[in-house]
Amino acid sequence: MRIFSTHLLGGLMLAATLAAAAAEPVPLKAQGDNFVDPAGKPVKLWGINLVAFYPDRPTAAATAKNLASLGINCARPHHMLRPSGDWNPGMASGALMDYRSDSMTPAPEAWDRFFFLTNELRKNGIYLLLSVGDTRHYRPDDVKVLDGGEADNLAWRKSVEEMNRRHWKEAIDARKMMPLFDERAARVVENYARRLLTAVNPYSGRKFADDPQLLTVELLNEFALDYVVICNNRLPEYQHRELTAQWEAYLKKHGTAPCDFYTVRAPEQVRLRADFMREAQTRYFRRLEKVIRECGYRGSILFSNLWEGEPAARLNAELNGSIEDHCYADPRVYLDPKDFVHQKTLTKVAGKPYILGEFNHSEGGRDLDDQKRKRAMLPLAAAANAAFQEWSGIVWFAWCHGGGAVGTDGWARREGRVSSLGNLVEDGMTLDHLRTAGLLFKNGMVRPSASPVRRHLDDIPPVRDYHGLMRGRTGYKPGWQSIHAIHKVFGKPTP
Repeated sequence: MRIFSTHLLGGLMLAATLAAAAAEPVPLKAQGDNFVDPAGKPVKLWGINLVAFYPDRPTAAATAKNLASLGINCARPHHMLRPSGDWNPGMASGALMDYRSDSMTPAPEAWDRFFFLTNELRKNGIYLLLSVGDTRHYRPDDVKVLDGGEADNLAWRKSVEEMNRRHWKEAIDARKMMPLFDERAARVVENYARRLLTAVNPYSGRKFADDPQLLTVELLNEFALDYVVICNNRLPEYQHRELTAQWEAYLKKHGTAPCDFYTVRAPEQVRLRADFMREAQTRYFRRLEKVIRECGYRGSILFSNLWEGEPAARLNAELNGSIEDHCYADPRVYLDPKDFVHQKTLTKVAGKPYILGEFNHSEGGRDLDDQKRKRAMLPLAAAANAAFQEWSGIVWFAWCHGGGAVGTDGWARREGRVSSLGNLVEDGMTLDHLRTAGLLFKNGMVRPSASPVRRHLDDIPPVRDYHGLMRGRTGYKPGWQSIHAIHKVFGKPTP
């Protein structure tokens, strides 16, 4: 049952108007810094993350209408392949895959609920940002996707078992790394990508691949090989052997003596490793891009997101159809000239739509309690700055983790005035301001910068240490982001 909150006061008529005006999504395409509709008009995205959310039909229908009433026009289903019995008790796996034997067998109940939910979102004019990685796990029985013979099959099974025994913090980045160097893992991902994009939603009669509702497809969430390696994330033995073999062949091709992949020291070794990682990521992107295009999808594909150094930013700028970053900001925007907008100019690339695919207040820090108390400033600050900087979208994190916090009316079972990054549906303070800030942003009530600045980066030197990787090069003073829109360009300025 929805608890009465001040954000309903004076909002019922507006909510009804917005809900009545909601229409199925029209095709959008990336054009310059924006997504534009068939008439060429920019469409701004004000969205929400839905995490491992498999509601029943009444809850799904009510949730979609409620989100539309708050001005939400974009949703990012997240962690849909994470075995989430903790977030979805009572379901077979809490994921789109069954996971009892392998990671390729669908969980029928989850798929049915997912299809129904996404169609309800579609009926309410809400676009989707989907992923083919989506916190996937592998199971030993996935070995059947490629028969390498008895010994090879057994070694692969043992390697996956070892991965699955790791603590999730130790396993998460190594697991994302697997399909770049493991043929079986890559085929498993291809299998899922085809299933996701070509299955006909029984409630819409459409495939995601050719449905205008699908705006972007992401390969790997929050991943950059340079970052993963420099942070010493290691593959299990089977996959590590494959990585080592590819690395040694690469060194031989370039006339360089063998050396350990993780402990390169000489400048030439550091450079070669950076080139090797860049080629491995590009090769994986092209492989999945081919599969996704064969399914019929023609929209924006993203290799990954998040600021994880200049090499990753350059790679995403070259490969992605649009750019995504994530941000957990200090809502006290008056405190520091190096505010969240200053930080995000590290990834804002000229000429491509830019979305903050996860956004909320900070998760940690000494002043966290005070930040939570000031969080009501963040929706307005996000809307105003995103409009001024010509960003394409803000997607808040997260409406819910599983369905435990959401009632059949689509609102929180228990709403309060306390912060909840995991279940924003419960956070009445943020909900008070979400619709108003979204209208400000989507309707262009703050003008874009009249004097944008472009920062050109030609040479990206390879690095071997964490701080060197994450430092980044902005080339402008803190505070400029309040005067100019900042756009990064990889390459030399045009004469």
